[in-house]
Amino acid sequence: MPDGGQLTIKVMKKTGNTVSVQFIDQGVGILEDRISSLGEPFIQQRKKEPGWV
Repeated sequence: MPDGGQLTIKVMKKTGNTVSVQFIDQGVGILEDRISSLGEPFIQQRKKEPGWV
């Protein structure tokens, strides 16, 4: 959120050993070309620069 805003993280216990995690923000949204990678672990969206892993 480049111009500030609020990020809310909600964790709720569900039935059994499951939980629900929600990330709610007031940002500009997700770019269309990144929607297909939602839910994939270890996705890096920033450009590779020296010192970044």
